[in-house]
Amino acid sequence: MSKWLLLFMNNGRYGENGNKQLLSEQTVKELLSPQMVITVGKPGTYNTHFAAYGLGWFLLEAKGYKLVVHTGEDVGMVSEVSMIPELNLGIVRANQ
Repeated sequence: MSKWLLLFMNNGRYGENGNKQLLSEQTVKELLSPQMVITVGKPGTYNTHFAAYGLGWFLLEAKGYKLVVHTGEDVGMVSEVSMIPELNLGIVRANQ
């Protein structure tokens, strides 16, 4: 999952030196762009003022930063991949 996250954080590039372009930068941009607005009432946990759904990703504003999140779940396992591209920060979490 960490390698998948790095692919998105590196604008579709992969490999030790980021020399393999697996997804075009335009494709990554489209995947991580709002496609459907999600209604937000009062600012949430991270003082969120907007939320949207991209193509497989939840998109939030958290303290002025774009927060990108993908979650998954199966019997006995929960996972989450989060990133704040502006901070070059990515987090992978999996529980069994």
